[in-house]
Amino acid sequence: MVHFIFTRLLGYRFICMGLFSLIISLIILHMLIQAMHLLGFLERYFVWCSVSGKESMIRIGVAAVQGAVSEHIQASEKALEMLGLEGKAYSIRRGEQVEEIDCLILPGGESTAISRLLVKFGMFDKIRDRALKGMPIMGTCAGLVLLSKFGDEEVEKTNTKLLGLMDCAVNRNAFGRQKESFEMDISLVLEGTPTKYHAVFIRAPVITKVYADCKVLAELPEGIVAAKQGNVFVFSFHPELTEDYRIHAWFIKTAVQK
Repeated sequence: MVHFIFTRLLGYRFICMGLFSLIISLIILHMLIQAMHLLGFLERYFVWCSVSGKESMIRIGVAAVQGAVSEHIQASEKALEMLGLEGKAYSIRRGEQVEEIDCLILPGGESTAISRLLVKFGMFDKIRDRALKGMPIMGTCAGLVLLSKFGDEEVEKTNTKLLGLMDCAVNRNAFGRQKESFEMDISLVLEGTPTKYHAVFIRAPVITKVYADCKVLAELPEGIVAAKQGNVFVFSFHPELTEDYRIHAWFIKTAVQK
């Protein structure tokens, strides 16, 4: 009888120890989850701190004259969500709207047509003035061409007016026509760190030379496909056509921290 009681007590002890270990493990797991939430909160908090004091939430304008306007708006909204920021991305098509935004995206399309439409809608000079005063601006594909300071023979032949905000020279149709479009993984310097990025190239231009403070972010044998100079970002490819929103998030953080 004594042996039976002892055995049962010993069994209960092992059960209690097992339950205790399980509880401790659950507590540790809960603490780890809370720590991860805290780290995410702190990241969003520090970004929010740099935005506090602004009169309103971050306003991202997308020049709606040509190109993947809705895709850039959607990518910007996803990036805002990633960053935990309040903001709005929307299309703009009038000069006075350029004064109302915190940052601007120039989508792809046909650079000559975009340039002429920006002039026609009274946006061209206002974009240049705001950028020179520090407003972040990002150009993709044709947007890269417009932001460059020096064009190629095709740019000269079509008398395309460039914004000239990047100290670089560009080859407008370096990868040929539409049928030569392609996708590939590239090495992209993102927020100072080289990282793998899946890029979509559609009749893409390349930068042939950079000057002064223009920094190369990505390069292929054909030429430079991403660069940054101060508050100006340019990409030969189309980040808005992927579900990787890191480029838009980086761009928006620059606007927030400005």
